[in-house]
Amino acid sequence: MLATRQHLLASEAPKPTSARAPYLALALLGAAIAFASPAKAGPYLAVQCAAHLGAGHGGFHFSRSSPDFHGVRACGSGDGLGVTHERSPTEPGRYGVWVATPPAGTYFTRGRLVARGRRDGAYRPRLLLDAPRRSAPDSIGSPLPGFRTFEWRAGSRGDRLMAELTCTRRTNRCGRTDKPKMYVKRARFHLFDTSPPVVTGLGGPLLGAPVQRATQALTVNARDAGSGVRTVLVRTNGKLFDSVGSSCNIGADQLALGLSPCPNSAHSSVSVDTLLPGVHEGQNSITVCVDDYADASPNERCAKRRIRVDNDCPISDVTPKLRARVAFAGGRTVKRVKFGRRPRVVGTFARPSGGPGQGALVCVSERPAVTNSTERLIVPPLRTDARGRISARLPAGPSRLVYVTYWRGTERVVTRAIRLRVKPRLTLRVRPRGRLHNGQTMILRARLRGPFHAHREVRFLAKPPGGRWVPFSIHFVKRTNHDGVAHVSHTFRHVSGTQKFRFKVRVPHQTGYPYLAGHSHVQRKTVTAG
Repeated sequence: MLATRQHLLASEAPKPTSARAPYLALALLGAAIAFASPAKAGPYLAVQCAAHLGAGHGGFHFSRSSPDFHGVRACGSGDGLGVTHERSPTEPGRYGVWVATPPAGTYFTRGRLVARGRRDGAYRPRLLLDAPRRSAPDSIGSPLPGFRTFEWRAGSRGDRLMAELTCTRRTNRCGRTDKPKMYVKRARFHLFDTSPPVVTGLGGPLLGAPVQRATQALTVNARDAGSGVRTVLVRTNGKLFDSVGSSCNIGADQLALGLSPCPNSAHSSVSVDTLLPGVHEGQNSITVCVDDYADASPNERCAKRRIRVDNDCPISDVTPKLRARVAFAGGRTVKRVKFGRRPRVVGTFARPSGGPGQGALVCVSERPAVTNSTERLIVPPLRTDARGRISARLPAGPSRLVYVTYWRGTERVVTRAIRLRVKPRLTLRVRPRGRLHNGQTMILRARLRGPFHAHREVRFLAKPPGGRWVPFSIHFVKRTNHDGVAHVSHTFRHVSGTQKFRFKVRVPHQTGYPYLAGHSHVQRKTVTAG
C-alpha cells in the first residue's frame, strides 16, 4: 500500500514522454493532478486541462461562501484555475476556493503546484492543506503576482488541498475592489492508497455447471474505491493462467485523466481452456485476484472457486435426455470399507417417461478425497444395457469420490457422485521377539500401506498393566518416511516382577491424507525384572 497513480488536468495537451503501457507508467511514476503544460516526467503525473473534464469530475471543484467570488477556468490563456472578485464590499471571512480531494480510501502525502495571486486590502490568496480532525488547515504558502512553484508534504493524512481567495477581516467588510485574484496550475499529487479492491462477482459458464470441458468463459466483476482496478489475474491451482488489464481514460502521455479511481469498476471475461497446462482432469481451484494502482506493493484481494474438469469422457453418440441414479451395490451412496476392498458401483439411467436409457455412453471415474486431486477413468466408457444400467468394480485405493458421467454435448451433461470412505491399513511390529528384561531396548516399527503413505503423522500409544492408553513417550508423535515407515524405541529400566504391556499405533485424520482415522492391532510384550 504505497503511493497510488492518479491525477487530473492541464491547460495544454502534454507531449508523450514514453511508449510504455499506461498501467506501467502509472505504477512507476506516481500520482498527480496537472493543470496546464506538464513538466518533464518525474515522480508525478501530468494530464490534460480541466475544461476537457468539467468541474466535479474527481479533481478540483469550486465553492464559495459569497457571490462576490467567481471560479475561472483559464485553460486557453495558460493561467489554469482561478478565483476572482467583483467590485463590491464583502462580508468578513467570506471566500471562494478551488478544492482538490483524494479518492475514497486514499490520502495526500505530498505534491506541488504552480500558483500566482494578487492581494488587495484584506483580501488574501492562500494555499491550504487540511486533514481530518484538524482544527485549522495548514498553510502551504501565499502566492505572489508571478507564477512560482509550491512544494508541500503532509504531516498527516491530507484530505483537501485548497486554493483560496478570502476576506481575512474578522469584523467589518472588506473593500470594494476587483483586483484580488488567485490562479493555480500544474497541481500534482502523491497519494497513499489504503483501500483494497474487491471482487464483487464471479460467474459465467465455467462456474455454471457441475463439470466442465473444452473452453469456457469466466466473468469477473471488481471495484476499487482508491486508486482504481488495474489488473484482473486468474490463477489455476496456484499458478498464473491469464491476466486482463483494465481500461483507463488516458491522455497522449499514456497517463490516466482524473483524480478518481481509474477505473473504479471493471468487468472482464476470461476464456479458460481446460485442455491447457495448469488445468487437469478432476478438481481444480480457480483463484481470481484484482490489484490496484498502489506503487511497489499493490493492494490485492482474491476470490476462490473450485471446478471439476472432465475432458477424458467422450460425448455420447446416443444422446437422449436421461436422468441418473448411482450407488454402491446394495444401494448406499456413502460406503465405509477396509483398505484393499473393491466395492462395485451401479448406475441406472432412465428416460423422463420412465423407460430405460439404453445405449448411452457413460464413464465411471474417481479421484482421491484430496483438494484439487486428479480424476481418472477406472474402466473404458461403458454402454448402458437394455435396463439402462452400467456396473463397474472399483480398484483398491484411498478414500475417494466416484463419478458417473454422461455427456450429451459439450455443455449438456448428467453426472452423479458417491463417496467411498476407506480405513487405513496400519501395521505395528515389536522387536526383539519374546520376553524382555530390564536394560533391554524395545523397538516399535509402524508402517502405513497404500498410496499417500509418505510423511504422515502417526502416534504410538502404550497401555501399562492396570492403566489406560497413554502416549508411549515424549516422542510418541512421528512422521513416516518415504516408505511409510516410522520407528520409536524404549529401554526398560525399572520393571519389578513380571508385567505385560500393550502397544498400538494410531493414524489421525490429517490434511492431505485421504483415509479415515485408524489404528493398528494391539501388540503385547512381557517384561521381567531379571
